[in-house]
Amino acid sequence: MFAVSVLVSVLLLIGAWSFRQTRSTEAFAVAGRSAPAWLVAGSLVATIVGGSSTLGMAGLGFSKGLVGAWWLLGGVVGLLVLGAVLVERVRSTEVYTLPELLGRQYGSGVKTVASVLIAVAWLGIIAGQMVAAGQVLTVISPWPQADSIVVAGLVLIGYAFLGGQHSILRTDALQCVVLVVGIVVCAFVGVQEIGGLSELRRALPPGRLAFPIRDATDLPFVTRMLVLVGSTYLVGPDIYSRLLCARDARAARRAVFCAAGVLVPVALAVVTVGLTARAHFPYLQAEQAFPTVIAELLPKTSAVLVVAALLAALMSSADTCLVTASVIVGIDVLRDHFAPTLDERRQLTLCRLCVLVLGGLSLVTALHMQSIIKSLMLGYTLYAAGLAIPTLAGFWRKKLRVNAAGAIAAAVMGGGLALWAKFGGPPNMDLIAVGASGVVLFLGSWVMAYRCRAAD
Repeated sequence: MFAVSVLVSVLLLIGAWSFRQTRSTEAFAVAGRSAPAWLVAGSLVATIVGGSSTLGMAGLGFSKGLVGAWWLLGGVVGLLVLGAVLVERVRSTEVYTLPELLGRQYGSGVKTVASVLIAVAWLGIIAGQMVAAGQVLTVISPWPQADSIVVAGLVLIGYAFLGGQHSILRTDALQCVVLVVGIVVCAFVGVQEIGGLSELRRALPPGRLAFPIRDATDLPFVTRMLVLVGSTYLVGPDIYSRLLCARDARAARRAVFCAAGVLVPVALAVVTVGLTARAHFPYLQAEQAFPTVIAELLPKTSAVLVVAALLAALMSSADTCLVTASVIVGIDVLRDHFAPTLDERRQLTLCRLCVLVLGGLSLVTALHMQSIIKSLMLGYTLYAAGLAIPTLAGFWRKKLRVNAAGAIAAAVMGGGLALWAKFGGPPNMDLIAVGASGVVLFLGSWVMAYRCRAAD
């Protein structure tokens, strides 16, 4: 517990220091738009490699084999497209949030719908990270999982409340180093314990090391990863919040490509942990793969390092989502609709209060959740189906002739079908929801444009 206590203390100290530096909404929301490329890259890696990419993806490695790496590799594809096509467009907007960007593209109605949809989706994602943090803490502490979730959640809320993005960029840079080293150590030790890669291959069921797919049954899974997960990296509010912190478009682009390069070996290392768990402990529940490898295979000193790395990964993902969602609710919903003349100091206070409220709601949700992957996929699917295509189309709104009516219809249709998919809908409805969102966007836009021309 000593190493974990040191890590938590450092995070809170950075948050307290950043509290003194954070005197404006711009500093809280986008770190004053002054971050260099290396700081943004570290924050991107730390944000992305959270519960989904550690406990969750190790569970996919346990159940699916090397194909499970597509959870994170799908995100790498999204980042590469983002870096090649959209970075300059995003950074040049000088907005605080993704809904504000959508508001510039389509108008205030779309901004409000997007704000609500993102806030709801991101509560599930933050809660999933808190659940994962609780699972990790139970490996090295005598606390039950519920108490561990509460401890991790309160620390996260504390330093996010103090410094916003200003503190998160700096804590993420520290966490990035710790988590990458810890994950690689865990994968290496796990493979060595079984006797090397050749012994690992022999101990696994046939086909577990096949890549990019084992057979045709993996195609729906890989497609989901590329479409549903990849699109949230291409147009995700947490990813855009990092880019908007960069000092300029060049720094933002360099950060995106650097993060994508780091994520490839991290994905393979995390899946390798799941594979070693499958070889040693074939009857585990999938999401217990990573904690079990830590507790049963690693020497005590290595186990402490990896637990600290996992906590760093989990909290760094959750903190970005929490601050991003809080700024969206505080600025794009509450200020714009109820207090448009609010001064700078009160805007900052409002954002901090939203951190406390949304953090508390996420913590309550986390105490009632069961599966990390299911909760994260709910958030990703809801966002991808509702907002991914309208956001992308908005960058070329005039050429594509899309408008606010189509965007609102697409968000409502896609988000509604996504919820149906996750609560009893037919197979592949989550993918159908993304396609339906695109069809409704263009159809609704063209119908509205036709009616306007007819009225004239």
